[in-house]
Parts: sequence; C-alpha cells; structure tokens
Amino acid sequence: SHDSFTFWVDVHAPVGPDQKAYVKYLATMFSVLAKKVMVKWSMTQNLTFREQLDAGIRYFDLRVSSKPSEPGSEIYFIHGLFGHKVVFLDFNHYYAMDAEHHVYLIHMLQQVIVFYHHPSAQGIPVMWPGNKIPAPWANTTEPNKLIQTQRPGKDGVNIITSDFVELTDFANIVIKLNNVLLSESECKPR
Repeated sequence: SHDSFTFWVDVHAPVGPDQKAYVKYLATMFSVLAKKVMVKWSMTQNLTFREQLDAGIRYFDLRVSSKPSEPGSEIYFIHGLFGHKVVFLDFNHYYAMDAEHHVYLIHMLQQVIVFYHHPSAQGIPVMWPGNKIPAPWANTTEPNKLIQTQRPGKDGVNIITSDFVELTDFANIVIKLNNVLLSESECKPR
C-alpha cells in the first residue's frame, strides 16, 4: 500500500517537512482550512495496519519524520501532515512458551523484511539496503503512463503500490500478475 499509515493524519500538527515551501506558507496563512484540504490528499489509505494485513497487503510504504519543532527523538508517520507515532516491537515477557514457541515466533518475525533507504543502516545485518528492492514511483495520474510501468518480471515492476487498497481486491489482482509471467514462460520455446 502507498503511504501505508495515512489512514489518520493530525490536522492540528504542523505541516510536514516533506512539503514544498509554498504549501507550508499556505498552511500558515489559512491554518486549519488549508490543513482540512491537505487531509484530503494526505490520507491515501482508509484501512488500519491490521485491516491492510487482513486484506492481503504485504508491502508497506512507510514515510517517517520527526517534528522539527518538537524536542526529543520521537518519529511519526508522515504524508504532508503528521500521523501516528512509529511503532516499535519490544518482546520482553513470555508466558506458557517453551523453546518450540520461541522458534516459531522468531521464524514469524524473520518473515518481516526491512528495506532501509538511508546509509545509516549499512552494516546492520537485519536491514537490506533500499537499492535491493526497486520500487519506481510513476509520479503520474495519467492511466497510459501508469500502464507502461506494469510489466512484471526481469527489468519490470517488482512492487506495485496503490492508494485506497480497499476499493478493489488489490492484493489478489497483483498476485495474479504472477500468472502472466508463468503463462508467458510456458509459451516460450525452450
């Protein structure tokens, strides 16, 4: 999902540092009215994290920021306006679990693959560099241009993101694109 955690944004928070100067200026001049307009394009998902998981989404586009005027090191999800604070998982109490349960839990956690698009993560074994997962942003709303980016396979699209993933059966539609690759490879002479 594109801008995965924008199902809620804070209209009372400052405009994010991801916005151009003129957007920040307009928000300063027209305050809450401008931010109410910004909410309309900042919120690109209606489903919570769990609802997206239940809908089959397995790739989350996370944009994060600190609030420059706020002391401390808190991190927030962002897309024009600030959203929820970033979630950290801290497993520190275990009940009725034997070694087999721990192995199972650790295996499940290893299914989460983190791509970190910043040099700060270099050398950290559980982080993959961002260049290992090409996810080009089409940066257009023109259908013909969007369709040209939809070639699966080698030198094609690996990641497809969408706003409002609940409007269609998005995850299944994307997964079925793999069938295109399979049928094409079966038709090619060997």
